[in-house]
Amino acid sequence: GASLGVSGTPGSFINGYKVSGALPYDMIKQVIDRVLSNGVPDFDFMKDQNTGEIVKVDLPELPNVVWRGSEKAEVTVVEFSDFECPYCSRFADTMEQVLADYGDKVKFTYRHFPLSFHAQAQKAAEAFECAKEQNKAFEMHDELFELAKTNQLSVLNFKKAAGELGLK
Repeated sequence: GASLGVSGTPGSFINGYKVSGALPYDMIKQVIDRVLSNGVPDFDFMKDQNTGEIVKVDLPELPNVVWRGSEKAEVTVVEFSDFECPYCSRFADTMEQVLADYGDKVKFTYRHFPLSFHAQAQKAAEAFECAKEQNKAFEMHDELFELAKTNQLSVLNFKKAAGELGLK
């Protein structure tokens, strides 16, 4: 994430266009709709704070990627996030709505960007990776954000969630 210019969470890319922060659904919808119409999303809320420019990157090949949504979707959303970040929890809800509303037009992947001052973020990322190895990545993703919303992130609760998901 840092190599692509992500400095905080959540940091996302929609077809390579950088979108920073826990933007609400209506703003993300504007970007997706513009991309779907083959236009360039050029909204003030997307402009880099330092340069005033819209940032677009060529996303590199992402190792070990798992997708939510159709792999053949027209719109790709790559999010760099932290399970302990309250803004990321809010953005998780936004992405749930996007995936529900856009169906096969959007695919989404979650990438780790644990912040050093979040004590449980690294262990939560490890729990996600363990679940991913057992084909339950997004089930664990959802559980971890639910735990975060109630300030219950802990290794004990990660293990409990893993058990409830039938993980080893």
